[in-house]
Amino acid sequence: MQQSLSELANDAAAKQAALGIDRTAHKLRNTSRGLEFQDGIEHFDNTSVAALQECKRDRVNTKLDRIPVIIQRI
Repeated sequence: MQQSLSELANDAAAKQAALGIDRTAHKLRNTSRGLEFQDGIEHFDNTSVAALQECKRDRVNTKLDRIPVIIQRI
């Protein structure tokens, strides 16, 4: 039970952080002060994106595998 509450707290904190980033990004414009292009972005390596997606998929699957255990404890 304690572990599931901890997971919920972590998820809520991550969602709050994502909301803050989203609100800030929504206010940005091309003319925003301090906003500039970074050199080298045209050579972006897409393999890192695939690796991140695979890690995320593994993490979600791990959480889904633990759901029956958490339900049985309740």
